[in-house]
Amino acid sequence: MPDNLQPPDQEEIEKAVRDLFKDGDITETARHSRIPRSTLYKQLNPNDVTESIAYQFMMLLYGAEKAKEGLGESLWALVSRMRPKRVDRYGSGNSLEAAYFNLRAVLAEREDGLCSDEKVEDAKSRLAEATARAGAGCRVMSAAQIARDARMGG
Repeated sequence: MPDNLQPPDQEEIEKAVRDLFKDGDITETARHSRIPRSTLYKQLNPNDVTESIAYQFMMLLYGAEKAKEGLGESLWALVSRMRPKRVDRYGSGNSLEAAYFNLRAVLAEREDGLCSDEKVEDAKSRLAEATARAGAGCRVMSAAQIARDARMGG
């Protein structure tokens, strides 16, 4: 199978990242991240020739994937799973995106023999529930919640 994996485009990545930040976002991000605002402005300036940390991270993913098929995907899934997340409006913290990347990370662990079938099934269930919640636009109750509500007359 031919290797058609291409390296990321620095200018494209840096412009896309910069476009995410609106008025005041850089100042607030600097305050919360404890990264100096001047450093963030430099990192988020697509006209600066210095490679941004976002581009460097994309190159790390590219290099990992070139080194071993699936390694870049596993790294991305790990970072996605470990990143700070807000708890969703239902208090679960399992948004559709988080559940998806969690399943990908668990499957990568399973492939390497690092987790059980039970952990994989749990991740699949969380993704199914998050998908149903997103599709319905409402909270999907687990079987235990339905049984509890039925016992309580709800």
